[in-house]
Amino acid sequence: MKLFSEENLFAYFDRLRQTVEREILNEKPDWLLNVNETQYLAHLAAKYAIAPLSFDFDGKTVTPEERVYPPDGVYLAKVGQRVQVITFHIPFTGEPTLLRMRPSRFRIWNYDAVTTGHEVCFEINDFNHDAKDVARQAEAWIKFIRDMSENVSADLVVFNNGIGNLCTATFQRRKKEILQQRALVEALGVPVKRADEVPSTFKVPVVRKPIVMKPVAPSGSYKPEPALDAGLYRDILEVVNDFGRNMERHPSTYYGKDEEAIRDLLIMLLSPHFQSVTGETFNKSGKTDILIRHEGQNVFVAECKFWRGEKEFGAAVDQCLSYLTWRDSKAAIINFVPNKSLQPVLNQVPVSLRNHNCFDGGLENKREGWVECKMHLPKDSTRGVHLAVLSFHLPSD
Repeated sequence: MKLFSEENLFAYFDRLRQTVEREILNEKPDWLLNVNETQYLAHLAAKYAIAPLSFDFDGKTVTPEERVYPPDGVYLAKVGQRVQVITFHIPFTGEPTLLRMRPSRFRIWNYDAVTTGHEVCFEINDFNHDAKDVARQAEAWIKFIRDMSENVSADLVVFNNGIGNLCTATFQRRKKEILQQRALVEALGVPVKRADEVPSTFKVPVVRKPIVMKPVAPSGSYKPEPALDAGLYRDILEVVNDFGRNMERHPSTYYGKDEEAIRDLLIMLLSPHFQSVTGETFNKSGKTDILIRHEGQNVFVAECKFWRGEKEFGAAVDQCLSYLTWRDSKAAIINFVPNKSLQPVLNQVPVSLRNHNCFDGGLENKREGWVECKMHLPKDSTRGVHLAVLSFHLPSD
């Protein structure tokens, strides 16, 4: 094998991108519409991300062997000469295919090597029984491997960082295309005969990396469900954030009020800003929740809670999720922190979200005290929830 010089690395990247796109485009339409988008995209990104090469140069070993060179010989070897050949074994981890790839920065000359399992092996001929000369040649080999693998890794970062965006863009483009096709057929007003061909299970392909399970989507035809518009969701959160910041500036106004009383004030603030065609915007149900409903089901839930530790916060997340049923629901936890110091709680909230068994990823810090992530419903992983947590400092004294 010509180490780091047999094939252009970017041509390899292009083939992988085409493979990713084909996999998404070849999914059954109903399956693609039903699947939990967050989990599916995370599965693809993990599946196609390439593990970088890492060499254990300190763990290298050698194997000596005596050889007799044939008549055609090699440079510096005499016909029939017995020569000790030192084979160096360098352990490595990562994607072995990268050993053949030529990065954007490369050397014109190349080295012949072989791989056995997860070792790169190269040979040095000891013509003169000179240990220093063998060591010098070995160091030149190791420097070449180190330098070229670093160049490969630099190119690899760009690919791995972009594969998630490619998956998302391809998925959303395909989903939009399918929905447009369905809308056209529905507009014809003619009954459509459909084949019930969507599998409920799948087979994970064999890859040379830790297996990332592909999510299962409900079988059957896709049924459109209502979802709170992302722009409207953002507007609601902006109003809540302004409300909370005002509370922090004027704490005496809210001192002594419980979660339910603060919730009622927030509803009074939200209601003039937003109007629902169902007339059911910002209902209150129970003691602390704020709801937006559609056809008797909740599409948005906000919980007003005082921070009382990680366990209680986890219970608040559970409570929010338990109220939701639609695919792509939205939720918020309005987290009032009575502690003397706010920062430890701000540090703990992301940790608690990651540790929740419904966490799907996508954790982002929007602003100070405002984080968002993707979750799924406890009993149906295909139904995603966009959760925002807004924390406000209301010290008790």
